Amino acid sequence: MKVTRSMIEQDAQYLLESVQATDYEIPSSGDIFKVIFKVYGFVVLLQVVAVLVDWFLYSASYKYYSLFSMVIFSGISLVIIFGVLCIMLYQNVSLALCIPEDVRRQSLVCQIVRAKLRSYFVAVILFNTIVASVLIYCGQAYAGGLGASWFVSLGIASVCFSYSTARYFTPQVMAVIDKIAEVITPSTSVNK
Repeated sequence: MKVTRSMIEQDAQYLLESVQATDYEIPSSGDIFKVIFKVYGFVVLLQVVAVLVDWFLYSASYKYYSLFSMVIFSGISLVIIFGVLCIMLYQNVSLALCIPEDVRRQSLVCQIVRAKLRSYFVAVILFNTIVASVLIYCGQAYAGGLGASWFVSLGIASVCFSYSTARYFTPQVMAVIDKIAEVITPSTSVNK
């Protein structure tokens, strides 16, 4: 799809007008965490599957292998990853949920961001699935280290996502997004 600067800037203005004109619902923390847990669920699922497969393959071969220690080791990394996801997503999800859903569906900026988020998320999941397979193949208890892979891959994906979307965010679009953030969270404009 051909995207021009004027299309993006008009769409950003449309987002601003929709937020200013509607009595948007302020999202609760539960609504925001629902979105974060959708992403986090894939992380937990892959980690649990990797640990269970690792335990199934290697527990009989190694006398001192402990599923409990693997769960603790994996649990620590999962808590760290959850913290990283909260830092990366909380404010952005909060901002997005304040924009009415029908407006988000029609918005070109939202469609571009959503498509890029999905593609990067699929890439991160595929990458970590491959890493989990390699770690399981390498030997017992390596699957517990999958959290480090998630940490690194999420960091790299967020930087790549920023670079890939930066070309769409012209100075005028960024000014409009700042205005949207001021409308939605007036406390930020007071603190500046």
